[in-house]
Amino acid sequence: MRDDTPMTLDEACRDLLRGLVKASTLRAAISSGTLSHERQGRRIIVTKRDIEEWRAACRVEARKAPVSGCNRSDDLPTDRSSGRSGASSTTEESSAALAALRANVEKLKTSSPPTSTRRGRRSEPATVLPLRC
Repeated sequence: MRDDTPMTLDEACRDLLRGLVKASTLRAAISSGTLSHERQGRRIIVTKRDIEEWRAACRVEARKAPVSGCNRSDDLPTDRSSGRSGASSTTEESSAALAALRANVEKLKTSSPPTSTRRGRRSEPATVLPLRC
């Protein structure tokens, strides 16, 4: 199949995307302006190139995450003045973040003050304001 061969959205879903994406998803991409297309009357036409460009724009690159919050010393930047790695500063930052999180958890554990008196009695009657007509 050539890159500029016209096809309907259903054909593109079946032939190019192996049924992983529905035509409604392609219509939504067209509506948002992320998928190039042609209109032939009421029919929407796309090409293989349009679908490939759309998929490339949708691709999310994987992030490199540290394993269990631990950085190896060869991956850490070194302090140029002393030549030491930045492992201790990373640990200090993690410890400070953990301490702040624990403080927030303790605040959330305490109960809030009561909003009414015991037995549901109000201390003062409510003031009623007349409506103006």
